[in-house]
Amino acid sequence: MKLRLIALLFCGQLILLTGCAELRQTGQTLRDDNGALMDAEDKFLGEQRYRITMRGSSLILDGQVEQQFKRHAEKLAKTKGCRDWKTLDYRAGNENTLLGARRYVEATIQCLP
Repeated sequence: MKLRLIALLFCGQLILLTGCAELRQTGQTLRDDNGALMDAEDKFLGEQRYRITMRGSSLILDGQVEQQFKRHAEKLAKTKGCRDWKTLDYRAGNENTLLGARRYVEATIQCLP
């Protein structure tokens, strides 16, 4: 009985660690208020345009990456001194991994002075 409990705890920790191991691929790990983890990368394209790429772990729920994208874009625009921002292109979906589907968002935004 003790051996089963230890094995169950070990498997649980392994699952949590593998979910976290999917992250840190883009360089910036974000956490929302619900503890959802995701990667974010910003790339300056010139002319006040930025390419934002965000990927959630396979443990994230639908809609959370999209919500985090909006918050991240607002924060990025604010730190760059822009009064507002607009989306130039947007793509969201799922990508398959060994641990299940990961949500992603790739978008280009433009800061509005």
